[in-house]
Amino acid sequence: MGFKSPIAAKSTVLAQVILAIGIEAIRGVARVRLANLGTVLAGHASAKAAEYRRANASKRAAEQRDAYTARNAYREVR
Repeated sequence: MGFKSPIAAKSTVLAQVILAIGIEAIRGVARVRLANLGTVLAGHASAKAAEYRRANASKRAAEQRDAYTARNAYREVR
């Protein structure tokens, strides 16, 4: 890369790594903000709808788990 010393190379690479990490951190914050934008703009109705979807998903998961347990509880072991 044309550096005159290993120290100069190390400092340049370190600066590039720090810059890359900083950029990714800022992008991460932007992703979180965009993900929450729908809730902020839609307000309480959106939060209620999300709560309803989570409750239904939990209920369906419990029903499927119980059905699986019931189907496999009395299998004959040979």
